[in-house]
Amino acid sequence: MAATESATRLRTEWLRFINAPVTRKLVNNRLVSAGFRARRPIRKPILLQRHRHARLLWSQRHRDLTVGHRHNAIFSEEARLLLYRQDARFKVRRQVGQALLEDCILPRVQGDVGGITVYGAFHSRLKSHHYMLEGHVSQDQYLYVLDTVLLPFARIDFGNNCVIQDDNTKAHRALRVK
Repeated sequence: MAATESATRLRTEWLRFINAPVTRKLVNNRLVSAGFRARRPIRKPILLQRHRHARLLWSQRHRDLTVGHRHNAIFSEEARLLLYRQDARFKVRRQVGQALLEDCILPRVQGDVGGITVYGAFHSRLKSHHYMLEGHVSQDQYLYVLDTVLLPFARIDFGNNCVIQDDNTKAHRALRVK
């Protein structure tokens, strides 16, 4: 069974193999009881040939690294915190007539919800202080965080001999940042 098969399509397939009435609801109930719930698929970027090539070059450049090199790696991360959930794809399970129950309503706020981004970094022996940014991280904000938080933190133990690992967001890959 493919993950994208609908209960209606599975019903049609099953009717070909068994000689008994099968409803779409019965198929759906069996799927749910077996732990299969209808969910939106996880989205991920498509790897193009240039992405594969860039990964190959990276692995070739770093193939001689040893376990000891990991001690000079600094990992950085940002976490976006929102006051209200702004995901229109959020689903609730409810029965008929329960649409206006408090548990079945998702509050919505128009415009910018005033979230913050918390930034931090760590390596094998130490972690940085958290730094809060307003809104999403832009390349200007990331450059400021590099100069005031990450590079001073890195120089405490490593001087200029370290590798900074980030998560390849657009702000991290901007030409001004490199």
